[in-house]
Amino acid sequence: MEGYSPTDDNVRAILHFPIPNSSKAANSFLQMVGFYRKFIPGFAQISSPLNKFTRKGFPFIWTDVEQSSFDQLKVAITSPAVLILPDPSQMYIIRTDASRVGIGAVLLQQPTSNNNTDSNISSYKPVAFASRSLKSAEKNYSAIELEALAIWWSITQKFRSYVEGQRFILETDHKPLLSLMKKPYHNSRIERWMTMLQQYDIIIKHISGKDNTTADALSRYPVDKPDAIE
Repeated sequence: MEGYSPTDDNVRAILHFPIPNSSKAANSFLQMVGFYRKFIPGFAQISSPLNKFTRKGFPFIWTDVEQSSFDQLKVAITSPAVLILPDPSQMYIIRTDASRVGIGAVLLQQPTSNNNTDSNISSYKPVAFASRSLKSAEKNYSAIELEALAIWWSITQKFRSYVEGQRFILETDHKPLLSLMKKPYHNSRIERWMTMLQQYDIIIKHISGKDNTTADALSRYPVDKPDAIE
């Protein structure tokens, strides 16, 4: 795909996604990729070796067969069939999530070919993926601080060049965040981030956890280290 390469910042969080070392990790990866299954030809066959890890209590054994499935799915989710080039004329959607080890985000758009006739949330395609591990101090943050950090970081540090100057949608599965953009929150750290976000034209929406599997997986298995200047 023109404009993308295996070392591109937009896909590094996927291409360097760590090899699963547990059934939980394998299942998290499979749920993330599975969200885009309708865009991946042969998804059922490719993912078949990993499906057993979705069954509770199934022993974790990782062989060349599972590795091949894992590698093929990483290539598939970053292929032109799934990953799309940004279209400034279309609305951007950012989904974020946080865990106790990292923060993750995905930038999405609805393909122009859909002509906006399909409003189904699964019709969105990814433009870029991002993840980073937490700094030492951030590991002491409360849950809502981590979720707010993920929002601030994704918008101002990762996807700013896409969304600055235009209205976009921010989607989160953490309901307490819905009020952060609308009223003061008595936390200096969160207040600072929210003040910085006031320059952006954001529509914030709540989504279910099952629709946020990409950001969730990226936050649990982050690739990048935090920048010192953040």
